[in-house]
Amino acid sequence: YHKNIFRGGEWLSLGFNGNFQWKPGTSTRANEFGVSAGLSFPRFLGLPYRFFKGQIIPRTDIQLSLNYQDRPEFERWISSGSFGYTRNSGHFLYQIYPLRATVVRVSRMSEQFLEVLLKNRYLWDSFYDHIDAGVGATFYWTTDASLLPRDSFHYTRVQTDFSGNLISLFNPLLPKDLVGDPLLFGLPYSRYVRVAVDRGRTIRFRDESSLALRLSAGAGYALGSQLSMPFEKQFFVGGASSMRGWQSRALGPGDSQIVDYFTIPSQTGDYKLEVGAEYRRKFFWKFEAAVFAEAGNVWSYEKYSNWLSTIAADWGVGLRLNLDFILLRLDWGIKLYEPSRDEGSRWLTPAQWVQSGGSALHFGIGYPF
Repeated sequence: YHKNIFRGGEWLSLGFNGNFQWKPGTSTRANEFGVSAGLSFPRFLGLPYRFFKGQIIPRTDIQLSLNYQDRPEFERWISSGSFGYTRNSGHFLYQIYPLRATVVRVSRMSEQFLEVLLKNRYLWDSFYDHIDAGVGATFYWTTDASLLPRDSFHYTRVQTDFSGNLISLFNPLLPKDLVGDPLLFGLPYSRYVRVAVDRGRTIRFRDESSLALRLSAGAGYALGSQLSMPFEKQFFVGGASSMRGWQSRALGPGDSQIVDYFTIPSQTGDYKLEVGAEYRRKFFWKFEAAVFAEAGNVWSYEKYSNWLSTIAADWGVGLRLNLDFILLRLDWGIKLYEPSRDEGSRWLTPAQWVQSGGSALHFGIGYPF
């Protein structure tokens, strides 16, 4: 990270990330590696300073990234680029990207997984080679912008994506594939709208304890001839910061069983709803203890109209190490209501909590919400 790379207040950032998953006792592995680069200018490129009031001028951001995924079912590359504007006044942040694009190419696919795609049009539409190009925006407002707030605060985050809508105006001019769908640079392009909203509140008490509440909701809809959004844009729950009774992407959609065509679970849906509450209290020294409860799931439009009956629930306990500049946490999430079980046995008993699949252990950095 360099905050003055060209000696004019320009920020240069380089990032690397990796993910390694495995199933104990088997040879199943999954790897993911990525690199990213960003350049931020301390001005709004395209407009002079007189268009803005105050001392906080929007910054212009250019970002590029390349991600490689190697799973038992497939191997693919995801390259992304965006151009947009960011303004952060402390309590209010907005990021508007009038131009963003992602190219997804699958370089390897197992024969078994290909057979599944050919039989499932919904899954095929979320997993083919494509270009995802459009506009996006994020709006975030908080009453306390501190890294680890010490007083009561609340926040709201809204994220929007509109993909392929402007490109579709030029369909008559674009080349077509064998079935007549338009191509952009030789690849089909995605068309969808997607909105996600997070609302959170943390209440601090005098005895150094606190109560954190969160509501998270999102919905997306594929447009044109496509049945689903791209796989990487679909919603999921489970993991270190969402429905902690389940591993990441291991819940839903609705009452569905975990599908067998993904060796490592990748359950996703078109829309989601999740609520959570967590009570935190200082334990000793810099350690904190927590008790939490959550409810939610993801669903797909084509199957779940009675989604209320398939809302999952969990509870759990956690231990955190608060070093002021960073917070490390360990959470044990326990399933209460699992909609994928047969009706009549969805509420788990205490004896089932300690059985295989009755709970999940998570390590995280920072509070979950």
